[in-house]
Parts: sequence; C-alpha cells; structure tokens
Amino acid sequence: MNSPNPSALDLAIAKAAENHVASEKALAHARTRLKSAESTFTTLDRYRGEYAGRLRDITQVSKDALGNYHRFLGKLSLALDSQKHDVDHAGRVVEEQKRGWIATLQRLKAMELLRNRRAAIAQNHLKRQEQKQSDEFAARSARRFQRHACYE
Repeated sequence: MNSPNPSALDLAIAKAAENHVASEKALAHARTRLKSAESTFTTLDRYRGEYAGRLRDITQVSKDALGNYHRFLGKLSLALDSQKHDVDHAGRVVEEQKRGWIATLQRLKAMELLRNRRAAIAQNHLKRQEQKQSDEFAARSARRFQRHACYE
C-alpha cells in the first residue's frame, strides 16, 4: 500500500480533528446527562426520605391513609431504583465516550507527528541537496582557480 501524499495526510488530519471535536462534544453531552441523572436521583432520594420521616412522625392516621403512604413510598423506591439504573448507565456512557475521545486524540496526535516527521525529512533532504550543490560549486571554483593558476 502506498503511503499517502502530504495533501492526503493533511486531509486525514483535518478529518481526525473533526472527529476529535465531535467526540469531545459527545463526551460533554454524556457528562451533562450523567449530572442530570445524578441530580434527579438525589432529589428523589431526598423526597423519599422526607416522606418516610413524615410517616414516622404521624401519630393519628387512618388505615387507608397509612396504606396510601406506604404505596406512595413504594412507588418512590421504585422510581429511585430506576433512577439509580439511569445513573449507572449514564456513567458507563461517560466512560465509553471518554475512551472514544482519548482514541480520537491519540489518532490525531499520531497523524500530526507523522506529518511533522515527514516535514523534517523533507527539510533534511533539501538541506543535503543545498549542501551538495554548494560543495560542487566550491569544487568547480577551486578547479577553475587551479587551472588559471597553472597558466599564469
């Protein structure tokens, strides 16, 4: 397989940069969703704690009201369990997005390093050519000088 020419590499670097930016945005979105899920979980947990506290403080309540309170607390517990699942899922998504973001960054840096190495190789090649031309010019000048010195 042929190595890509510099313009193809530049296009690949631009695409890798776009992918990295998209990955960065996806990670930020995932983190926002996680914070939101955690906030909802905290709110539900506090709400359930408040209602459980109220139930303990009630001294005179009908059997129906007590049953309603217990059913309501049960529903809050179910909602809390569901929200905990959402928090766990959001946390896993953040970790996946983070790994993806790191991978896109590594690809981008590797391509930039390759471009920089190629540029350094090209620069060194150009310097060697210039030095060779300079050496050849100096050698011709020295030969001409020696020929002219022999005729005088």
